[in-house]
Amino acid sequence: MREARRTEITLRQPETWQEPLGTLQINRYTKKARSREILFYELTWVISSGRKTNHRL
Repeated sequence: MREARRTEITLRQPETWQEPLGTLQINRYTKKARSREILFYELTWVISSGRKTNHRL
């Protein structure tokens, strides 16, 4: 496997676009020959109390 390519997307409140709702991280792993790939998604929500919770899909 090659080193992962990581993309991070910040999810924001649609009304103001200021306050973050959470983060979606996408990691893409491919074989050296690029014949196969694996995608790993991690979704983290911001809880109103300030804590974060991770949910893996």
